[in-house]
Amino acid sequence: LVACQTKPEPVPPDFTLRLEPASATLTEGSSATLGLTLSRSGFAGEVAFSLAGAAALGSFDPASTAGTTSTLTLTLEPGTAPGSYPLSVRAEGGGLSRTASLALTVSEPPRLDVTGKVMDLAGQGLSGVNVQLEDAGGPHPLAVTDAAGAFSVSGVQAPYTVSAVPPPPASTSLLPMSWSGV
Repeated sequence: LVACQTKPEPVPPDFTLRLEPASATLTEGSSATLGLTLSRSGFAGEVAFSLAGAAALGSFDPASTAGTTSTLTLTLEPGTAPGSYPLSVRAEGGGLSRTASLALTVSEPPRLDVTGKVMDLAGQGLSGVNVQLEDAGGPHPLAVTDAAGAFSVSGVQAPYTVSAVPPPPASTSLLPMSWSGV
């Protein structure tokens, strides 16, 4: 008998990509940081990262690596509507391309109840003053100050502006309005 010995086929160099966590929830103006991990199997080359999909911008640190980790910082495209968006993170190098899915949820920004008071220089509340609040969604209905000079507007998104409408005449002395979001 003659024994034949065969050599095993060499395993081609490869890598896999893992994203942790695989989901993120953002509101306008917020960001999320996710970790990327490469598991290498005989592959020692440089790997570059990219993000595909609508709604978000991605910044990688580092953008490419011969190591095993990177960090992805996600921010929203301006004007992105609330909802669910499938994204894909891609790692490419040495003719290989691997992807990891990312589930992005965009939620409504928190709404505030804004209260304030319009006063004269003596600290007395001014009644009947029209107060206009405007946020990213546009102007809210006018609020009119009560007998104590107080006003309240609900459902406001930060950032917002507050003004008297129409502006008081130059001969009127008003202290700056005060307000707070709750």
